Amino acid sequence: MGLQTPIVERAFELASSGLYVNVTEVQKALKAEGYTNIMGHTEPRTVRRQLAKLCVESRKP
Repeated sequence: MGLQTPIVERAFELASSGLYVNVTEVQKALKAEGYTNIMGHTEPRTVRRQLAKLCVESRKP
């Protein structure tokens, strides 16, 4: 993984991992991986809504 993966694709990978409770945590993980302009890519309403839903669904037992 890492910077070779486009930021939105990586955000969806992280959200589906089940490790993150919400979009803010996904954004922090992206920053820790060295991505920039995270808000510009993950804040549009439709993207944020999809990421939030994926975070919740991926954490269900």
